[in-house]
Amino acid sequence: MANLDEYMKEAEEDNLGKDMTNAAKGAVKKAAKKPVKKAMKRAKDRIMDVTGANVLKASAKNGAKAAIKAVLNLVKTGLSKNPVTWVLWAVLVIGCVILISAEGDTSSDSSQEAIIATSGEVSSSEEVPGSGQLSDDEVIILMSDCPETTVEAGEVDEDAATLRNAQQLYSVFKSYGLTDECISGILGNLSVESGIDPTGVEGIYDEPFQMGPRKQEALADLDTYVVNVLFPLYESNGVSISQSGYQGTDGYYCGLGLIQWTGPGAETFLRVADSLSYQWYTMNFQLAYMVCDSQYRPGFFAEWKENPSATPEEAATKFAHDYEGNTRMAQEERQAAARDWYEQMSSWSVDEALANSVLALAGSMGGIADDDAIGESADKCKTNSAYDNSSIASAAVSYAYATQAEGNGNNGTELYQRVHDYIFPGDSYYMSCDRGVACAVRWSGSDDEYPSGPTNSQYDYLIASPKWESLGMAGDLTMEDLLPGDVFILDGHTFLYTGSEIIQSVHGENADPSYDSVSASYGERSPGCGADASQILARGGVDWDSSRGQYEVFRCVQPDNSTTYQNAGSDSVME
Repeated sequence: MANLDEYMKEAEEDNLGKDMTNAAKGAVKKAAKKPVKKAMKRAKDRIMDVTGANVLKASAKNGAKAAIKAVLNLVKTGLSKNPVTWVLWAVLVIGCVILISAEGDTSSDSSQEAIIATSGEVSSSEEVPGSGQLSDDEVIILMSDCPETTVEAGEVDEDAATLRNAQQLYSVFKSYGLTDECISGILGNLSVESGIDPTGVEGIYDEPFQMGPRKQEALADLDTYVVNVLFPLYESNGVSISQSGYQGTDGYYCGLGLIQWTGPGAETFLRVADSLSYQWYTMNFQLAYMVCDSQYRPGFFAEWKENPSATPEEAATKFAHDYEGNTRMAQEERQAAARDWYEQMSSWSVDEALANSVLALAGSMGGIADDDAIGESADKCKTNSAYDNSSIASAAVSYAYATQAEGNGNNGTELYQRVHDYIFPGDSYYMSCDRGVACAVRWSGSDDEYPSGPTNSQYDYLIASPKWESLGMAGDLTMEDLLPGDVFILDGHTFLYTGSEIIQSVHGENADPSYDSVSASYGERSPGCGADASQILARGGVDWDSSRGQYEVFRCVQPDNSTTYQNAGSDSVME
């Protein structure tokens, strides 16, 4: 895993073809898959040993082999004496071969049946092959099987998503002050608990790392889902659970997210996300929710930072016992997965921009941030109490987050939402590149007719309107050709060039000095600052997704100088 990024970069720069790049990508996938897959395999092996499924499997296989051996002995002694029986012997041999080959295909089903049959109530006087009696939670591991789900659900690279999420968690908790041992303990638990998938919904395992239609339907009425789907599912499989543990103040809540928050824990988790206008299923929100250390198991991480665990195994046990409240289910698997992650961490580095944005969000939840300035930045960013909408660029920077990462999975700053709702009442698209541009254009008084979207409509408008002038294709331009307020656009994406000076004057040290643009992304993030313009020009004007082609750049040359939307953000206090 060491130097994988450099390895892939060199492969591309030296034009060595796809082989080296693919090899690096393969190494990434293999590394991401290893801890989760191994954790689940250990849990399954434990379950199969306890239920005797492995014994049954071995007995069936040995019996089939014995049958073949007997048949072959009969062939050796009988066929030469009585050739008439050749056909009968041939049929028997073929039948035995089919039995052995079929055994591999059916062992999984028969094993699961054996597990379900013994998972409900096993009398203490009944001896079960293996090391001990199964707990209900161990049965649920096999039933859910979420990290190893093989059903295709959209185009999601699960291995890459697992590794990315693990490294994001590492960046946040390393910046917070936890040791590698403690962080590996968290990852070991999440490998078993949710597969490090923030979109996890208990009982739905065929939509990994995305909010698919089944999850959306369940979330529309969680109480109905839990009562009419989840509980009957467990009951039909003979699994006894404590239904009272799912009870919140206004209904039932199933396990959600990385930790699989359940019942009152899930209710609070969702309430906090809603109060901050965040999508609960994003990594940023869930990491902030954990590290804020005030909503769930208050003070756990602060105490752990002062008294860290000595080994990954000890950390896995502490996190399971004291944070998740789990003292029995798959403890060995959690410890082994923690060790696997720990061995990878030496090659990882901290994403400081991500960590700072998550810690800032944690501060807005009443949490503990390492730096008072981060907490102050979060408060300012949520309200943007001072703003300037005298130009397109100033308007965009005023309502944008200091970083793009801060906008992941939420509807934007309070100011952006107010401006958006005033200009486009009833519109529900906050995380959308076209709205991120259109709001600034209208709020600044530059063009009251600028379309809300989509981008192809905006492009057609820019071509036809005398208010706008094309500067040409981005690949033919340099940074010196640009002015704050210029619009980059193609069919599928758009963003605003603002220049770095305005961003630094508004966001200061919270924004990287290289940031020169404001952009949003449909279904992913609300407006935030980034280095979009310089990156695109460095790519010859071509989008990060090269299939979308090259950007064209437009400038407003005949502004309306309108006051129609001038007071869209007036509920904020001018400073």
